[in-house]
Amino acid sequence: MAIKFKAQPRKNPQDITLPEKYYAAAIADGEVDLDILAEQIAYECTVTESDCYAVLLSLERNIINSLNQGRIVKLGRLGNF
Repeated sequence: MAIKFKAQPRKNPQDITLPEKYYAAAIADGEVDLDILAEQIAYECTVTESDCYAVLLSLERNIINSLNQGRIVKLGRLGNF
């Protein structure tokens, strides 16, 4: 599997007179929503799709609540919010 990317020029916001530098920007290749994630997770284990969906919705709500309280949410290898 390879990640697709393109080079994007960006100016230095501290000094816009400097020449642009190019940075790699990932190109999305479709999308996956909570319904698809729940279906995929259920297929890989013994938990039902509706149970997986409920857990994902709860995770989403708890992340949002924690962020609203000014907390950092750490999700392991996925990263921090």
